[in-house]
Amino acid sequence: MSSYLRRRMSLFANSAFSCACLMGFCSAIGVGITYIAMSWHLLSIYNSIIAIILFMFTWWIFATLLSPLTGYVADKFPRRNIVITVNVLRVLLVLCYLFLGELDSLVKIYIFTTLWGIILAFFMPAMLILVRELFEDDKNLMYANSTIDGIFEIGMVIGMSLGGLLITIYSMHDILYILLFVLLISLIASFGIHPRREVETTSTTFIQDWKEVIIYLNQHRFVFWYYIAQICFSSLFMIVPAFLAPYAKNILHASSFEFGIIETSFSVGFIVGTFAMPWFADRYTDVKVIMFALVFSAILYLLLASIHHIPLAVICYFFVGLCVSCWAIIITLAQKNTVISLQGKAQGVAYGVSGLIVMLVYALFLVIDLVHPMPSNKWFYFTLLIAVFALIPLYKGKRLEKKAREKSI
Repeated sequence: MSSYLRRRMSLFANSAFSCACLMGFCSAIGVGITYIAMSWHLLSIYNSIIAIILFMFTWWIFATLLSPLTGYVADKFPRRNIVITVNVLRVLLVLCYLFLGELDSLVKIYIFTTLWGIILAFFMPAMLILVRELFEDDKNLMYANSTIDGIFEIGMVIGMSLGGLLITIYSMHDILYILLFVLLISLIASFGIHPRREVETTSTTFIQDWKEVIIYLNQHRFVFWYYIAQICFSSLFMIVPAFLAPYAKNILHASSFEFGIIETSFSVGFIVGTFAMPWFADRYTDVKVIMFALVFSAILYLLLASIHHIPLAVICYFFVGLCVSCWAIIITLAQKNTVISLQGKAQGVAYGVSGLIVMLVYALFLVIDLVHPMPSNKWFYFTLLIAVFALIPLYKGKRLEKKAREKSI
């Protein structure tokens, strides 16, 4: 274990990686503040799961619609420049709302989240490649991914705790000043990110680039199934927050502070998992660890569907966070088996399809809520099904990879 921890800590000898972590940390504080404060602010304007679903819908829709373009851009242009541009645009968006508008209506909030979603749609594919570029090879890629994820969640813990506290004291407009401050630090940190690996940007056309991706995935079928598993896992991660606020308010009868505690317990579990799960993945293989996490999380969702007590919900959400921390492992599983020059497009599509699934589930929630409203805790049955379904592509991908390696020997 000591050697494992030394390998994890040695990553910070890379100054570019340290700057990436600082950028992610400050960005996460901003996201945590915005998510908790805005969720509760939305419910104060319109107390319904519909308000939260539309909030999440506007956040993710452009990740889906723009995914073919965002993946192409990530492979076409320097990833460092894309990340810096995203940080600049986020700062400008907050400045516009500080001096030109107020977040005092559903329409204005949804415009804000839509613009935020458009900006961030370009961030994820670029950032996932940029992490690979920060090191000369992929030897410690899983550690790098999980470390950044862990630091991001530490920022989320701080941000969500602050969000729950600040929304009880200040207006949403005043909270934007704090958001601006942390986003400015994130922007400054992004200028210190300098890649160590030389990766050529693509010079082919948009259509030719996508043909290369299709050919590659057709030749490496197991990689295709790993991306499908990643899509399921990401969808699971993104769907649960949509109904946590109504669940906390209407089923658990929690205050805004208690809602923040439940969210924080998830993040604490995630942080612990980012350090513990890669160690288990090294010992028992990554696929086995991910499968265990999916089965255990399915059991937890079943428990949450029947829980009406805040302390039990806090405990369950801690272990849900522990399981979901395997996201870094499943991302690395797909990354290591993808040529880096094609990763932006492959990752962009995976990110976009995840958003599409999330939106379809949100649309289903809306229809059901309009036709036959259900208690918020019953939505956990949908997450249980997704967790179980994610096991299929993961198993199939591992089986095909084993066959491919046996043929190459």
